[in-house]
Amino acid sequence: MRILTVGAGYVGGITMAVMAKHNKEHDFVVVDIDHQRIKDWNSDTLPIYEPGLDDIVKACDNLTFSTDVRGEIGKADIIFISVDTPTKMSGLGAGQACDTSKVEAVARQINKFASGHTIVVEKTTVPVGTCEILNEILEDTDNKSFSLLSNPEFLSEGVAIADLEVPDRVLIGGARPEALTRRPRWPRSTSVGCPSIAS
Repeated sequence: MRILTVGAGYVGGITMAVMAKHNKEHDFVVVDIDHQRIKDWNSDTLPIYEPGLDDIVKACDNLTFSTDVRGEIGKADIIFISVDTPTKMSGLGAGQACDTSKVEAVARQINKFASGHTIVVEKTTVPVGTCEILNEILEDTDNKSFSLLSNPEFLSEGVAIADLEVPDRVLIGGARPEALTRRPRWPRSTSVGCPSIAS
């Protein structure tokens, strides 16, 4: 399989690196529109610091970083949405609510450029009800279809790799059971199961 994450920040970059380490039979790609950030991921000086991350990224031949968002979306079997959700600066909920506009924009790109059947995983921290909005954006057509999953992250700076490799919980929810069984192994798992699955 080809697994893509849109968003080369802390969550997207580390999650794909650790999954690539433990799933050598699959290809992992991290895309972002920020050319400098992708350039940094491809350099000897990563854009984020996390103990042990440098060694993992250097050792994974099945992990790449790219700015070709459109092209990579079209080739992906599974797409993680891992973009920022900053606090809203204006409008309803300003100063308190999350701004989900970037998440929705990525979903529109996926809807436009994906082909065949694509599993879309909402990885970013978002308010309850966001998946309903994304489901409305991801419309099935004659030549493409989508399964939407939610997989919230619980990473702590400084121990994020350990959080992924030996998680105390893994939550994955979705409306289509077949989508829940078609994913790479979680690092600690020996099958498609996880320590804890909530649907």
